[in-house]
Amino acid sequence: MPAFSRTRTFMPLALLAAVAMTCLQGAAFAGTVPMEPTHHSVKVPIGGLNLANPAGVAKLDARLRAAAKQVCAPADYRDLRAMADRASCQRTALERATAKRDVLVARAQAEQLASRVQPSAATN
Repeated sequence: MPAFSRTRTFMPLALLAAVAMTCLQGAAFAGTVPMEPTHHSVKVPIGGLNLANPAGVAKLDARLRAAAKQVCAPADYRDLRAMADRASCQRTALERATAKRDVLVARAQAEQLASRVQPSAATN
């Protein structure tokens, strides 16, 4: 009879120890995950591009897509969460870059238009 009572009290204690170890392992892992996302950036060269021309804008768009892929590439390809977040990261990066690109294109087009208008105004 005493052997039966030992087994009966040992099982709940073993289960409690297993649950505690599982919780501690989860807490240890959770402590290594960064709480805030990190932001990376890369400079995209625009020198030599005529942004008033659609071909120049297309080249810039290709550079921006390449930069987004570079910035959003996970540090470890075994990290499944980073791989899953990659498309979202690229989309966000392109949205931010496109807003800046639009300003640069508008400025280039305005400068091109101004250069066309100035010579005719000077002759009058």
